[in-house]
Amino acid sequence: SFPLMEFSLLAHTIDSAHYVWEDRETLLNVPAVLLNMRHGEVPVASSDDVKLSNKRHKGLLVLTTLRITWHRNKRPGRNISIGYNTITHKEHCVTRSQLKGNTEELTVHVARYGHTFAFTFTTSFNTAPKVHKTLSTILTAYEATRLFRDVRMRSAIVRNQQPILLTTEQIVSTVHGVWNHTSNEEGSLGVLVVTTHRLVWFASVAETFNVSVPFLQINRTECTDVQFGRVLVIATSRSYGPPFTVWLRVDSVEKMEEICTELSKLVKVFTDSPKFGVETNLAFRVREKTIPEITDEDDKAHEEAGGEGTEEGGDEFVAYLMSQETQRDKDLKGGPVFSTELGLAIEPLPAGVTLRQLWEWT
Repeated sequence: SFPLMEFSLLAHTIDSAHYVWEDRETLLNVPAVLLNMRHGEVPVASSDDVKLSNKRHKGLLVLTTLRITWHRNKRPGRNISIGYNTITHKEHCVTRSQLKGNTEELTVHVARYGHTFAFTFTTSFNTAPKVHKTLSTILTAYEATRLFRDVRMRSAIVRNQQPILLTTEQIVSTVHGVWNHTSNEEGSLGVLVVTTHRLVWFASVAETFNVSVPFLQINRTECTDVQFGRVLVIATSRSYGPPFTVWLRVDSVEKMEEICTELSKLVKVFTDSPKFGVETNLAFRVREKTIPEITDEDDKAHEEAGGEGTEEGGDEFVAYLMSQETQRDKDLKGGPVFSTELGLAIEPLPAGVTLRQLWEWT
């Protein structure tokens, strides 16, 4: 599937309350209500005077703790959501003009499913918040708090037989004598530490042999019987990448059942009110910002308006990308065609899409 084509390709995943997609995906024209803040997501800065790429329409740009969102003013159905985890790099420049005044251009480069794209946001340098500086600060905090969201193995997460706690994190329980059978059937003896945000296991004789699994990624905790006895199985969701499973065993079956029950409750509490850690690691204090809520009525108004695909240019671009994916999947027949406009052989364009429309979008 391709991230910038059809939102429906990811709908089955995004509908899951356990999948935090906001920082993991870059999507065009999602249902406008999904631009609203999810639980745990905090708006940091916003400006309603921002143009996207070469479009003449201004829109609302919002920098949150998980993503960049932009939608046209009064037309939230025309939008983009850029997750921080998909950003590869960014560029920034200030253009000075006596006619148009000083403008700030921020170009964000993203990569997803083997495709790369660049999106340029243009805003007034004098009136809007310094978008580039704010985004740089947020991305620094996002990278510094990956332990809230990502699985880590054999990392510098333990010091002096104690896990290095994250901001706002507290230890719930510590269990010694826990065998980890993830790597082999014999297992390694170590210590299991359950916190308010994750579980950490490390070997007793070598604390660098460790694993940290955030509650955000856990989708299954259960006790089951295997060939080497009864174990506690902790599995992560496929939505975040290759599934990862931890096999833990405690000599006391009753204790293991108790740990499983405790973990299940903590994961449920965390899922209902997730902590992503970004806002607590920002170099400045996040002030409470009021971002207008987008309702289903706004979505319906957009659909009834007819889409204005030619004016925006986005639909032609999406149609072209969809045709490329279809051709790739179904073995393209017929080969390239001759373009009289360019005097070159090009890939066939889908019906209703012209070279000029693609050129204006890119």
